[in-house]
Amino acid sequence: PMYIEELTHALLESDAWRGNKTLSGNELANVHIPATLQESLAARLDKLGSAKTLLQVCSLLGREFSYKLLLAVSETGNEKALKKELARIVDADLLFKRSSGAELTYKFKHSLIQEAASQSLLKSNRKILHLRIAEAKESRFPEVIEQRPQKLAYHFAAGGVPEKAIKYWTIAGRRSVTRSANLEAIEQAKAGLALVEKLPASDARNAMEVPLQSILGSALLGSKGYTAPEVRDVFTRARALCEQIGTDEHLFQVLVGLWMYYEVSAHYADALEVGSQLVRIANASGNEGQLVQAHYARGFTQFYRGEFEAAKEQFEKALTFEVEGGDYSSQSASGDDTRTHVRCMLAHVYWHLGFPKTALRFVEESTELARSVEQPYAITFVSFFNGWCHQLRKEPIPASSYANECVRLAEENGYGFFVPLGRFIQAWGANFSVGKMAVIEDEVICDKMRALLDISLGSGVG
Repeated sequence: PMYIEELTHALLESDAWRGNKTLSGNELANVHIPATLQESLAARLDKLGSAKTLLQVCSLLGREFSYKLLLAVSETGNEKALKKELARIVDADLLFKRSSGAELTYKFKHSLIQEAASQSLLKSNRKILHLRIAEAKESRFPEVIEQRPQKLAYHFAAGGVPEKAIKYWTIAGRRSVTRSANLEAIEQAKAGLALVEKLPASDARNAMEVPLQSILGSALLGSKGYTAPEVRDVFTRARALCEQIGTDEHLFQVLVGLWMYYEVSAHYADALEVGSQLVRIANASGNEGQLVQAHYARGFTQFYRGEFEAAKEQFEKALTFEVEGGDYSSQSASGDDTRTHVRCMLAHVYWHLGFPKTALRFVEESTELARSVEQPYAITFVSFFNGWCHQLRKEPIPASSYANECVRLAEENGYGFFVPLGRFIQAWGANFSVGKMAVIEDEVICDKMRALLDISLGSGVG
């Protein structure tokens, strides 16, 4: 459709056109018909004259951009001339002008027009403009740093300042992990790491790589699963870098990721060793978020080793470090609130120790807290573990309800690890009815399993 529109523009702007009449064959033969859409767009850009340079600048600002940003980047002393040239571009049907309250914005009519304008720039000029855009956004538009740091990273990279680009890719990746946008975080971390690889080897380069590897590992945990080989490789690399440059700034979070890999891979001795190291680091720092995470990690491992009393001690100790307004997300491997995890695991510990009512109280506390912090990963985690707890209590209705929420959130947010776990509880719930039927079906299933066991033992299979 756009090519047809461009052909029409070419005809209407040709010398052969003389108003509303039918052209003869000879007259049509003299009309230049662009062979490609790109050729047609290039011809229209050339007809803008001096305004073409302005449109080229606009093309680097994005498909839609604010007039304030354009004014800052143009560095013009003649705003009246700037507005006049913008009006020419709008009249040429290349940009749309929009006004929303006090905010004036412009938008390219089509992304191909933006692309054509950008490609018409010399590489040297494009690099200069990208840097000018990055510096203008950084100094005059703080909301960009807060809301869209990846834009700054892109412009600084294209402007030839990789160190600043790496800084903003790191900020963007960390922000994405916090929002549980794992696929975005993976792309952003990899973009930053690609720039790191081009820098000369040094401790400064290693220091820039560590947080990016940590972000990548955290995002891979949620998307690929805790036992993915990539998770181990990323966190092992980050740990080695921390030891090489002798910094503790990112070591805690890196170790949390490595602990998670060891834990879910059932390497409990390694997980306990890392968990103990986390406790030592947290005790030295006195950071409440680290203390909660460290005691949670150690307790989690002890729970899976069957050391329920020791696990309870660690989880309850973690609760003592909670303070109003504390940050309990930034130190976790998954970027969500560790306090919700602690309560989930206390529910399981108390159930195993023979206190089902206390277990149920922590189920309710963890659910309430997870919903209050409004973090998708926290709610997914809580939904699975609380569904599991209700399964242990032989309560199919609440178990299924939690499992349904777990699967829904896991599928919506790309938490592949939790999908089969939630479905397992769904399947269990589907095979049980409320009350007496559950007991009857349990007994039937047990009888069948005993019969299978007798057969296998009798045949020597056991």
